[in-house]
Amino acid sequence: MKPHALAGHEPRPVPLTMLDFEDRMSPLARLQTVAGGPIRYALAGDGPETILFLHGIPLSMTTWQDLFFDLARDHRVLAIDMPGFGHSGKAFGDYSLDATSARVAELCAALGLARLHVAGSSFGAAVATVLALNAPELVDRLLLINSVGIAGGTHSVERAARIGLVRHAMRSAILREGIGPRIFRSKMRASYTAHMPDEAMVDFYYRQLLEPGAADAFLQTLKQFHEKDLQARLPELRKPVLSVWGAGDKVLPVNKSLGIQARLGDCWSVILPEAGHLPHEEFPDRVASLFRRFLTLAPG
Repeated sequence: MKPHALAGHEPRPVPLTMLDFEDRMSPLARLQTVAGGPIRYALAGDGPETILFLHGIPLSMTTWQDLFFDLARDHRVLAIDMPGFGHSGKAFGDYSLDATSARVAELCAALGLARLHVAGSSFGAAVATVLALNAPELVDRLLLINSVGIAGGTHSVERAARIGLVRHAMRSAILREGIGPRIFRSKMRASYTAHMPDEAMVDFYYRQLLEPGAADAFLQTLKQFHEKDLQARLPELRKPVLSVWGAGDKVLPVNKSLGIQARLGDCWSVILPEAGHLPHEEFPDRVASLFRRFLTLAPG
């Protein structure tokens, strides 16, 4: 384990999307067909290195936009709507980590990207890790934010989603008028600590979940997510990792971050005291600074 003192760029204050929501990703968005359907992506910047952003669920690429446009100043940046989410296709069928990471790799090949760093938030961090395991020639470094699947234990929602009747009840609750929006709003608010999200942003994500096939893709992703299978493969990982965790995370408590350091040999860990489950939304300037510092470190 290495110390996490990182030197370099200072944070640059940026406006917070979560406090005054506007979708700035859509003007850049394009579609690329891969096996199973289309993936929506946004590509910007022209730096010498590329960073791929993989979001948590049931969000979309928009969760990254403050960080995306900041890092586009000196990197090429690629954000996607993960298969089954946002405006990507909803009929992929297989939403396992292996299948999802394979589609991400196929997208990168179609875009001519042969080597990149991968940033993942929550569930996106699990996909990023499997991508590095299955396509090590593609991935250089991993930047994981409040990662599921690595630290240990089994997520209660994952367990519940494997039970057919419970999954049906979850689907009905998500889609039910009146109840669905309240449940979703409550879960979204639990993801933040320092700030309360703009209602327009919460509504934006909930509307995406109402698109045909979206709720089913979400629940199927949860059903096929097996944390212990991922943990069993972690000794194979041979990539430098930056782990960023919000100390106020109510979704995945910060003590989970200790499990990452215990399981990954080359891991730099940073805890942001005031942040919750989505530090890149609450403190994009700090996260951008950490990313830049980590990516300038010499290997080894």
